[in-house]
Amino acid sequence: MMAPRFLPVVMAPPPPIEWKRTALAPGGAILVAGDRSIRRFSSTGARTQELALGSEPQCVAAGSAGAVYVGLRDRVQVFDAKGARAAEWQSLGPRAHLTALAVGPDAVYLADAGQRVVQRCDLAGKVCALLAQPDAAHERSGLIVPSPYL
Repeated sequence: MMAPRFLPVVMAPPPPIEWKRTALAPGGAILVAGDRSIRRFSSTGARTQELALGSEPQCVAAGSAGAVYVGLRDRVQVFDAKGARAAEWQSLGPRAHLTALAVGPDAVYLADAGQRVVQRCDLAGKVCALLAQPDAAHERSGLIVPSPYL
């Protein structure tokens, strides 16, 4: 009996994802930020969508109607439910370091560890208020953030 002329192929597992942040989306989907992408998983764990990014995401949040808000170091990108980029907000400056996002019905809150504030923006990205900012006149030091994990 002759030996087969081919060898069985063993598939290597995909490289691990370097997760930065996760978020729960409407309908039970899970958003995972890392490796220059956002991956959407169903509630059963099946990957259903991947959004490629030009830089490393720092945070992610889900809005209504399936919108995905991605915090990059100094700005936010917004994707619609189909994965198309709907908007890219202006840079928050060279000291900005976004670490978390929270989306409400009429505002998006940005935790900015670099500038040591929480920024409240409207849904179009306009900064409406700076929360917990330093105020020497009232002897308030603002947020004390010793590391980029606000």
